[in-house]
Amino acid sequence: MQCKKCGKRLKKNEKFCTVCGFYNGDFQNDEWKDESADLLKEEISVPEGANNEEVEGFSLKADASGTKEDEYYYENENFLESFIGEDYKLIKKSPFNIFAFLLNWMYFLYRKLYITGIVGLSITLIVFLFFRSAFLIYAVVTIIILGFVFNPYYIFISKKKVERIKVKYEGTDNFNLMTICAEKGGVNVVFALIIYFVFLLILFLNMVNIHFNRNHNTRFWNENSEHKATCSSLVKAAYKDFTDQKAKGTLEEGVCKLNSLSSSRFDVYLKLS
Repeated sequence: MQCKKCGKRLKKNEKFCTVCGFYNGDFQNDEWKDESADLLKEEISVPEGANNEEVEGFSLKADASGTKEDEYYYENENFLESFIGEDYKLIKKSPFNIFAFLLNWMYFLYRKLYITGIVGLSITLIVFLFFRSAFLIYAVVTIIILGFVFNPYYIFISKKKVERIKVKYEGTDNFNLMTICAEKGGVNVVFALIIYFVFLLILFLNMVNIHFNRNHNTRFWNENSEHKATCSSLVKAAYKDFTDQKAKGTLEEGVCKLNSLSSSRFDVYLKLS
């Protein structure tokens, strides 16, 4: 409200003007409400073209060039940034994640998305073991999808975890909450490397096993495991005898087995091509 005489703006319930001393005791409460609303409007700077809903629900931020742009902020934006870490702005704004594209499921483990990463590696292992012909197509399609899907998926999961942290540590001040979010989020290099190493080891051992089975008589090795070295020597000696006798053919496979009549005698079988 203003002084009826000199026009000075008066405080609420201030009846005497501090400038001219005029008594302003005959004002109405409704007049104060209207005046307060006008003062509030003057203090809020609303960009041209923005309506009340835009200003009320979201923040307005000036960019480096000095122009104002509308930016939609998550309610717990500071906590989310602490949870994700230094790559927060890049992950939030970029539609494609080059690290998820290159590192595949290992990047999920690196970002502490343990369940998703282990499930993805398990599916990859199953495809490699049982659908070998389709593995290349699966790998190409997977890395492209992960590159585009990772950022929105990671932000979604991070928001859920931040909300759970706020509920669990209700009553904690904002600074300590941000510290907790940073500890719970972020990255884990060691765990990602361990799991990925185990995954590669399984692939390697499986490839060695397949190679071994293709080039040896599996039944023989199971029945005569304690005589592997002896059998290998006998096969080489038998093949040498064949070549010394000018027998033609290249050794394709050779196996031997303990003779059923003598525990010290082997029957040697050669397959020549």
